[in-house]
Amino acid sequence: MNISSNSSSVSEARAVDTASGATAVSLSPAVALPSPEMLHLLFKMTARESSIATRVAVGESHRSISTNLGITYETARSHMKHIYDKTDVHRQSELAALLLSLSARKW
Repeated sequence: MNISSNSSSVSEARAVDTASGATAVSLSPAVALPSPEMLHLLFKMTARESSIATRVAVGESHRSISTNLGITYETARSHMKHIYDKTDVHRQSELAALLLSLSARKW
């Protein structure tokens, strides 16, 4: 995922590799998401948690995230549990809405 120091701009276009079953998410400018630095300041997220949170916000699945980041599915789930605790959300859709609402704010 390509994240600039100020914010991450994303729109999603998916491609599935039928041989491996992995889903790649191609990101292009459209919707700004909070930067990893902002997520760290607001929620004390680690760099890995920030990366996973922004991937979830654009609709990438836990399986796809684990495959694309080279981590196990259980590790991805563990990171998601920490992200949910830190942001006080309970669903992927709530996390996406939170991140999108943060990007709309003028800081």
